[in-house]
Amino acid sequence: KQPKQPKQVEHGALILPVNDPCIRDELDQLVKTYQVDLLSSIGESEEYLRLHQTYPQLKAKLEPHYLKSRDVSSKILGKIRAIESVLAGMLKDPVL
Repeated sequence: KQPKQPKQVEHGALILPVNDPCIRDELDQLVKTYQVDLLSSIGESEEYLRLHQTYPQLKAKLEPHYLKSRDVSSKILGKIRAIESVLAGMLKDPVL
């Protein structure tokens, strides 16, 4: 009986085993980048709300921007959750 070989994933131009530390490091870094983007987007949304409270007459101008920044936040959060799910799976089954 031969030992189970790790599955491979594409990593740029290279093919690396799923349990390669380089992949985990890159995913960790990507999550950190997305977290910064998420905080920025949340701050943007909060500022549109603040501006609306300060200048209610600008509601029609501010609302599309607020909705767009809120959508961006949701998409970034989805990306973070997806990567964190992959990382959690790598910890449970490092060979995938």
